[in-house]
Amino acid sequence: DPGESLIAMIQRGEGYGIDPSGDEATAIITADGLQSFSQDLGYSLSPLSERRNSRAFAALRGNGTVVAWGNPESGGDTRMVDSKLGSQKTVQIFSAGRAFAALNEDGGVLTWGNQGWGGNSNLVKDQISSGVRTIASNYYAFAAIKDDGSVVTWGTASFGGDISSVSSKLK
Repeated sequence: DPGESLIAMIQRGEGYGIDPSGDEATAIITADGLQSFSQDLGYSLSPLSERRNSRAFAALRGNGTVVAWGNPESGGDTRMVDSKLGSQKTVQIFSAGRAFAALNEDGGVLTWGNQGWGGNSNLVKDQISSGVRTIASNYYAFAAIKDDGSVVTWGTASFGGDISSVSSKLK
């Protein structure tokens, strides 16, 4: 409800994406989204750097790193992509119903979460490895808009993850 806040204590648990050096974190969440996120190390996140889906949160820290928490199968666990997330500075995070996409500073995209809902972009990884300007999403799929104006999609095919039937109209 507008004007109400939720303060949540998040404890380290199997599959939760809390910073490995901390044991617990506190998140303050309002109707407008994440207001702060802090751990025993004392960092916090801007409200504009948070994204949520139906089962998890992902937040972009000021140094370009990503922290996620919530349901592991819906993107609340970044362990499978941590090495890739850590090798590039992330500039923006996007969410679908049960997955996340991170846009890095060189225009490449990294995805994680539920594979059928856009968390697996392996079929288009070469097309989104660079030159992506921004990303749009719905509950089931993502669409990357590239610098040249082309659009690349992935996720559930019948809900926007397959652009083949209209790709000629988007050029």
